[in-house]
Amino acid sequence: MADKDCECFGCKHGMGALVEREAQNMEEDGWYAHYVTDDPVPPFGVNAHTHGFEETFSHPDVQICFPLDTKVIHSIFWRITDFLKEGNRLESGKSYPGLIGNEMEVAFLWATEDDRNVLRAILPDSSGCIDREDMKEPFGLQFEGTF
Repeated sequence: MADKDCECFGCKHGMGALVEREAQNMEEDGWYAHYVTDDPVPPFGVNAHTHGFEETFSHPDVQICFPLDTKVIHSIFWRITDFLKEGNRLESGKSYPGLIGNEMEVAFLWATEDDRNVLRAILPDSSGCIDREDMKEPFGLQFEGTF
């Protein structure tokens, strides 16, 4: 049942429309994203994640748990998509410059999203640091639940 106060697509347009939109995105782009803002498992309660990377790119889906505007998160997902389309792969334990612009690095670590393993993007702090020990808070919380 739709929640009149919720702004998500499923509540605004119904779950049937959501399923249709996901199918359309898979057909047109090869992936789609979910933005869950009240998930008790990941840090910050944010669980933005992709679906379809495995089918389209033979690559694990990606998760972002840092609370950013959904348009910013979606633009990061698109940059990752472009990176994968070029034949590149992301690996856990490695960092990649330029995925969010200006040569700032983004690290990736395994995390669990529901019942599947995903690569969690560890976004840099305001100074560009992605080192767990040196990151400014609250950015270091992104490491919670990674393996």
